[in-house]
Amino acid sequence: MKKEVERIAGLAKLIIKEDELEGFASEFKDILSYIDQLSGADIEDAAPYYELNIQNSFRADVVDEYAGHEVVKRIAPEETGFQIVVPRILQNE
Repeated sequence: MKKEVERIAGLAKLIIKEDELEGFASEFKDILSYIDQLSGADIEDAAPYYELNIQNSFRADVVDEYAGHEVVKRIAPEETGFQIVVPRILQNE
């Protein structure tokens, strides 16, 4: 199970310490056991649930206030011309 946790962590780009692997493996095992219990539930006679009280929850797209260039500079201090430079978060492997 540790190998499976390492594989999933790698896919999710997570770093899990060696001493935490056992705990994650145990939690995964518990989750999978619970899913097995749910998949064995008899739902043949269960009535479907439909959400009938549907309403539009969108609001008008109105700009209340512009934070200003100084606030943006504090968040992302580097710029090139009129563009803000932010750190790269995706890496090619």
